[in-house]
Amino acid sequence: MNTIYNATLVEQFWLRMQAGKKAVLFGHKNPDGDALGATLAMAQLLENSGLSTRVIVPDAFPGFYSWMPKADTVWVYDGNEQACEEAIQQADELLFMDFNQYGRLGNITKNIVLEPQKVVLIDHHPNPCSDVDMLFSHPAASSTCEMVYRLVAEGNKHDLLNAGIAACLLTGMVTDTGGFSYNAETPDFFGVVSALLTAGAVKSEVFNQVFYNNNESRFRLLGTVLQNNLSLNYSLGVAVMWLSASDLERNGFQKGDTEGFVNMPLSIRGIQKSVLVTEHADEVKLSFRSQGDAAVNGFAEKYFNGGGHRNAAGGHSKESFENTLKRLMKNLEKL
Repeated sequence: MNTIYNATLVEQFWLRMQAGKKAVLFGHKNPDGDALGATLAMAQLLENSGLSTRVIVPDAFPGFYSWMPKADTVWVYDGNEQACEEAIQQADELLFMDFNQYGRLGNITKNIVLEPQKVVLIDHHPNPCSDVDMLFSHPAASSTCEMVYRLVAEGNKHDLLNAGIAACLLTGMVTDTGGFSYNAETPDFFGVVSALLTAGAVKSEVFNQVFYNNNESRFRLLGTVLQNNLSLNYSLGVAVMWLSASDLERNGFQKGDTEGFVNMPLSIRGIQKSVLVTEHADEVKLSFRSQGDAAVNGFAEKYFNGGGHRNAAGGHSKESFENTLKRLMKNLEKL
């Protein structure tokens, strides 16, 4: 397996994470499988090294991730601000996991100043911020969970691994690649998967929990999208799906219900790019997916204040749902 980090930086990281220290680990707003997997895994690795840890996320995560080892110890900032802020202020180390900008922490950075000299950023998204003390950035990685395993392997810290940590890391690798369907092409990727299985992760358990553990509301929302809210432009090879706030309410939406919807049109012959537009109370979210060399991250960044990877990106809009959808359709040929 090829190395991806500077050996000196890896050594410095593990020396920095000394026994007796307090560390707070952050996942990004709207935490997904990679954010949760990476924070939970790293927290357990640090605890096995003698540190005291706390995982904090800005807002609630989907219920189908609650099976993950130590998920019940995660603190959600919204609604628990005082306790979270006290933990942050008392921490010796702050680890940013699976996000590249302070703004991805939602209300946390609106209410409290985080000290850059305490921050270690570990992320696979392009263009990471530089206002941190230690940076591990590798956009070619499938996921931040893959990066965490590489820190273990390249730091020769295999003794810290256990089956629960391996399951968390495998979850992030599975979810950030759509079940190994994109960003999962290299022998090194499957070398990491093999190592996690050897450490005790069970692939069938992870897949069952992630893909076969859905709410009824998810199916009803999917029916609404497929029946009424799907536009296919074969000349451009683009599919657009949308869900308004009333669609979500009518079908009993629960957080995480739409996860993976945006990937589905890519199974249609002639469709290389897919967009899902979803109306929420405070903003309109857009998810972009593509296949092969078709890139979507530049469009997300230019038109919808977003970004991400070539085949998987996101954006958001403060305009109305209707105007956001119109702007998307108007510029669709540029996608």
